[in-house]
Amino acid sequence: MISLALRGLAKSFAGTTALAGIDLTIAPGELVTLLGPSGCGKSTLLRLIAGLDIPDQGAILIDGRDISDLDVPERNVGLVFQRYALFPHMTVRRNIGFGLRVRGTPAAETERRVSDMLDIVQLGDLGERFAHQLSGGQMQRVALARTLVTRPRLLMLDEPFAALDADLRRQMRSFVRDLQQKMGLSTIFVTHDQAEAMEISDRIAVMQSGRILQCDTPEMIYHQPVSAEVARMTGEANLVTGRVVSLGDAVGLDLGFDPVPLPRRGLAAGTQVLTLIRPEAIAIAPADPGDGHGVIQSSAFMGQSVRYSIAVGPNVFLVDDVSTRRLAPGQWVSLRVSPDHVCVFPPQASQP
Repeated sequence: MISLALRGLAKSFAGTTALAGIDLTIAPGELVTLLGPSGCGKSTLLRLIAGLDIPDQGAILIDGRDISDLDVPERNVGLVFQRYALFPHMTVRRNIGFGLRVRGTPAAETERRVSDMLDIVQLGDLGERFAHQLSGGQMQRVALARTLVTRPRLLMLDEPFAALDADLRRQMRSFVRDLQQKMGLSTIFVTHDQAEAMEISDRIAVMQSGRILQCDTPEMIYHQPVSAEVARMTGEANLVTGRVVSLGDAVGLDLGFDPVPLPRRGLAAGTQVLTLIRPEAIAIAPADPGDGHGVIQSSAFMGQSVRYSIAVGPNVFLVDDVSTRRLAPGQWVSLRVSPDHVCVFPPQASQP
């Protein structure tokens, strides 16, 4: 297991900034996911670490040693792309052993390591098949095995499941997570899928416009994002403007229903703030016409819950209700939320 440290990593292409000073540390055996939209710099960051591109400035350190000037083979990091890039004229066994043969590994050792890897990725009986005889998930396992058999110091996965259907994606990310933990591999995983990042990661680095906005555990990223931008990229979010009100010795938040008590944070009564509340954190109950806090605009069955869109004054709240009832559009409802489920951003965050 190795540690990775990125210090002030920057890269531009034809005057366009791809990375604007990235600082990131990955602990031995840790899986960190880079989450963000297309073009935010995720793949560029992997290419710099692998040595496929050269940073304009900054340092890449593995176990404290700067590898920024090393050639690709000397870095010994593994990179698995979205496209499997398997050799169609080679069997699974030959595909997996390709990197070892290029490195001049003796034939007997190559055969042994390939056989071991076939068992590890659960393809032991498919070694003599060709790529066109495999399913998408099997091809992805071959691509993964081809990288792992060279025993890289660091594993990097660039949206490896993007071409798979939903069920297979779930199976593969569970498989990769289990394998990564068993092998103790320090790993960087790239995705734009929020659910995928939440499920597979020790920590998530949320990226936008070549910068890391926040790097933390999935729980902290989801419940305590540092900005509205992070909140929007990590799940459904009610981002609404509220007003701070006085509650005697404390302050509360007025969102159009009963004020939510808040710990004092230097916010004066009357201050407008931007507020995050996740849809599942709001409880609703039917109310008589005119007596509730808001009116249901629409509803959608989501399987485990019903998602309601509820108009409360100038705001519209998304609410995920897990009860078995089904309320109709036009129904008045009351809303309630625990203070533990409210995240308040600084006043300037509520400005356009």
